[in-house]
Amino acid sequence: MPIIRFREPRMKKEVKMGFAQRLRCGTKAMMTNLHVRMTKKTPAIKFYTSKNLPRNTRVCVFGPHPDDAAISLGGTLHMLTRPHEKNNVFSFALTSGHRGVGNHHDPKINRRLTPKIRAYIRKRETRAADKIIGIKTNFLDMDFYEKGKITALDMKKAEEALQAVKPKIIFMPAHGDIKQETHQFSHELLKRAINNYVRKTGEPLEIWFYETPYYSLSPRMLNVEVELAEKSNSAKIASLGKLKSQTARTNLEAEERLGDARKGIVEQELKHNGNRKILTKISPVANFSRCAVRRRLFGVSWKLL
Repeated sequence: MPIIRFREPRMKKEVKMGFAQRLRCGTKAMMTNLHVRMTKKTPAIKFYTSKNLPRNTRVCVFGPHPDDAAISLGGTLHMLTRPHEKNNVFSFALTSGHRGVGNHHDPKINRRLTPKIRAYIRKRETRAADKIIGIKTNFLDMDFYEKGKITALDMKKAEEALQAVKPKIIFMPAHGDIKQETHQFSHELLKRAINNYVRKTGEPLEIWFYETPYYSLSPRMLNVEVELAEKSNSAKIASLGKLKSQTARTNLEAEERLGDARKGIVEQELKHNGNRKILTKISPVANFSRCAVRRRLFGVSWKLL
């Protein structure tokens, strides 16, 4: 299969952090972002609730691993997939994520855990989580996960997914999400596929970059915060419980704690901006960076909204 030649992004070695360190780093990053937002000129944040979320539109979600949709924006997807919203939500996992399944303590069982069986475990857990959130994930099994390079087949799969869905809104990992190599390749692949799609069709797109347990948006990127409804937040937490193989490895409890920490940041920002409509009970929130992708005379532009 021919390889698309491009300058490979510089990969940083994956850093494994414990629960306390991940929670401490995530909270510190958010507090730093808040300080910068209050002292420097940054984009205005648009707040979404269950009453003003996008409706009657086609939404495409891309996750580098099978569990990224549930972990990073499970509550938001649960709100978007409610029947009265009339949204068509399509979810795609770019890789099988089989390397994320840890070894068993029994050597005999561990020898039987081939990559195919590990991939099956990830897919089975993802389907169980999808039922709670209200989505159905399609697995694209990109070559870059094994080969370390983006192939022409990878580009073809991504572009065919966009052509089939014809989305108006796309959720994808951010450019600064560099803790994991798979997330970096996924961002580069999707950006190239989206550029080709917009260049061919001329259709404008809205891109929502999401946060992960390993990455928080910078103050100059953060411009959307979604207040999660209580039922949707509970659905997200319940879906995380289905990811048994990731519970010990990823420490999903840290994501729940960070969701609670984010709501304190929202309250302080509302007060700082002089917003009188401060909610008496602020629910956990999800942070995003929203930008518009348009076809121009000499290419495609990406601009923060």
